[in-house]
Amino acid sequence: MSPLPDNSNMPVHTAEVLRQVKNSNVPRGGWVGGDAWFGSIHTCVTVMKRLGVNSTWIVKNNSSFFPQRPLLAILKARYDSNVAGKWVTMQTTIAGVNLIAVAYAWSKKGVSYFISTCGNTCPSFHLYRSKFEDEFGGASYKDIQRPEICEFLYEYLPIIDEHNKQRQHVLNLEKCWATKCCWFRLSTTLLGMAVTDMYRVYRHHDINTYQNMGVVSFSDKICAGLKQRSEREAKVKANGNGLIRIRNSHGEMTKAIKGKASKTRNLQGSSVQGTCWICRLRSCTKGGPQTRNWKRKYKYTSYCCKDCLTPLCNELNPKDGYELTCFDEHMNSTNVFIRCNGSKKIKTDNCH
Repeated sequence: MSPLPDNSNMPVHTAEVLRQVKNSNVPRGGWVGGDAWFGSIHTCVTVMKRLGVNSTWIVKNNSSFFPQRPLLAILKARYDSNVAGKWVTMQTTIAGVNLIAVAYAWSKKGVSYFISTCGNTCPSFHLYRSKFEDEFGGASYKDIQRPEICEFLYEYLPIIDEHNKQRQHVLNLEKCWATKCCWFRLSTTLLGMAVTDMYRVYRHHDINTYQNMGVVSFSDKICAGLKQRSEREAKVKANGNGLIRIRNSHGEMTKAIKGKASKTRNLQGSSVQGTCWICRLRSCTKGGPQTRNWKRKYKYTSYCCKDCLTPLCNELNPKDGYELTCFDEHMNSTNVFIRCNGSKKIKTDNCH
């Protein structure tokens, strides 16, 4: 429950801030800050009331109880078109917590909003360089003032960018586990956020152990006890030996969903498949059309040779009497008609 006077439920972003501040052991009287996803009146009041920690946030979408329109109206009325480098403030007390709301114009059109429980709004010692396009289309800039409370927050915001870089570019689970299912994609992103958060918390508590360990090595350490699922061992082995997934003419590995299935949440179709070339040849060698009730063997597979794109399976059934898998025979055979020559094999008529 939120400590605000309306007794509203605690927002998700506020609960996440409480979790991170508590796990980071920020002392009472300390300070935290963040970008617009976390920033709100709820966050400022709750962090101070429950943990005794001051905070400063950018406010954008979480604007409940925040006087965004009045601040903008005062800013325009006071400075008209000359608003770049100017700001206006409001102060209030909610649930016993003193709050400072700031509207800062970092250009003629751009205005940012801040909420804080500490700091001052005096002009900072260092000027902010605002870049813009001049009348000739060239890049120009102008040094303008900004309040100290905003400059103090902006000094720490690059740390958030570093967190996003580790999750999106270095760990990059979304690229490792490509999918068309939006729910699996969302779960992958949440998992990447949890792993990156855990990595930075561990590094914060034990910098000597985790300082030289990257987020990928940390994730490998977490997954060290996992075991490969038995039904996928053959496929993973095949992929490592030189087989790749079969793709259709559009370069997709899954079929398009049609009919009623397209209205369900499972947005990923079945795999694109082909008939194993070697299995078809082996059925030709056992009697062929001359044998009564003969039927050519078609075994479907989702993999093909990475060099010639011929569909192949990588399974070996001892009952068939063969010592090599279809893929091994394709790669090691001395028969020109069987071995890989860079061209996709299609017809089997001349094998009789």
